[in-house]
Amino acid sequence: MSDGDESGKQPDNEPDVDEEEVVSPRALARAERKEERELEKARLKEDKEAKKAEKQRQKEAGEYKGMFARLALFIRQVVAELRKVIWPTRKELITYTWIVLVFVLIVGAYIGVLDFIFTRGVLFVFGRS
Repeated sequence: MSDGDESGKQPDNEPDVDEEEVVSPRALARAERKEERELEKARLKEDKEAKKAEKQRQKEAGEYKGMFARLALFIRQVVAELRKVIWPTRKELITYTWIVLVFVLIVGAYIGVLDFIFTRGVLFVFGRS
């Protein structure tokens, strides 16, 4: 080879490595997580600013209500809904109470019988200790 021969080979004193830096998968994953966190922070900041702008717009338009005004509105709405409720008579209430009690006793007895049967079955199969 002569000095003027440029065949595209690298000189012997430089390492044979691509120009791109080799990055570990762990470092790539860490960088991706960091980027995701930054995007999430940016999105949250935009949401916060949008809420603040909406609140300011409502204040300027006179539509914004403070915490106590909203609480009072909620209580008024609850009372209005309770007035719409059809309350049972005393006779209906006693009837419904007996129905619930009888049903609970029946289901309790059913579960008790099943428990007794399964306990006897397990003791029969595995024996008493």
